[in-house]
Amino acid sequence: MTQWNVEEENRMLHVILISAHTVSGLIAFVAGCIALRRRSVVGVFVWSLTALLVFVAAAVAVDWSSFELASQIVFVSLIALGGYMVWRAVLAHRLRHSAGSAFIDHVGFGLISLFEGFVIVLVLDLGGPGWLVAITALAGLVVGHSTIQRLKRPKESASVANRLEAPIDSSSDTERPSAGRTVLR
Repeated sequence: MTQWNVEEENRMLHVILISAHTVSGLIAFVAGCIALRRRSVVGVFVWSLTALLVFVAAAVAVDWSSFELASQIVFVSLIALGGYMVWRAVLAHRLRHSAGSAFIDHVGFGLISLFEGFVIVLVLDLGGPGWLVAITALAGLVVGHSTIQRLKRPKESASVANRLEAPIDSSSDTERPSAGRTVLR
């Protein structure tokens, strides 16, 4: 095989892997959005994030020797972030039956990270300057964080309301000993 064929094959493999990475990211984003309301979908979120990570790691491996040291460090850092996103998604999967807001936090982290990736790549591909990338990324973080906080409010206020409406045990208004002290109930 000639050098040209090897380079062409590597370029084609890179395009296929990045395309699979992008499709996995889109699936993960949609699944994550749906999982915030239908927690049974969180498994799709986990597996699509895992696929996203595997495809980008493979794409980086294909081109590794062509990267400068700074690019290698950036890609290793981004792959580490992807690993952290998958770990948070797995934690969300474990919490899918719980009533707390930690599930929303874990899925929300992945969604904000995915959104940031989409927006940053889009602005860079369109030739946007660095300051526009920074402003867009910051805006995505602020909007994403406030959206996740807003999603958590109804659940937390509903659980407070449920506690307030819970029947109070008033079966005994007498004193009961507790750890050597007398407690008035």
